[in-house]
Amino acid sequence: MLEITLFNLVNVNNMMILQTACHKFLKDMNPRLKIKINKAKKVSLQPGETKTVSLTVRPQDLAYFDVSGHQWKADAGEYEVDLGASARDIRQKAKFWLTADFSDPISPTN
Repeated sequence: MLEITLFNLVNVNNMMILQTACHKFLKDMNPRLKIKINKAKKVSLQPGETKTVSLTVRPQDLAYFDVSGHQWKADAGEYEVDLGASARDIRQKAKFWLTADFSDPISPTN
């Protein structure tokens, strides 16, 4: 589960859509294309209000399609997630670990 604390520092009501994008963190800094997690939450903040927002990321949310293996797959390892209002407005980054490989085979159709 990912948590981010949001603050409204202005004197007006503020509505925000918190979005996430995630990628496998690689030491050579050449990550896969960002994986859109399809996680978003609409958050309303009154002036001066603080809220903590939680988003759950499942292994399925990190999966990519492995064509040769005919399966959805997520590799164990370190991932980085960007949290923000949009891809151009990243407010926070965090790293987390997927502790085991995930796979979901696709049955061939006849």
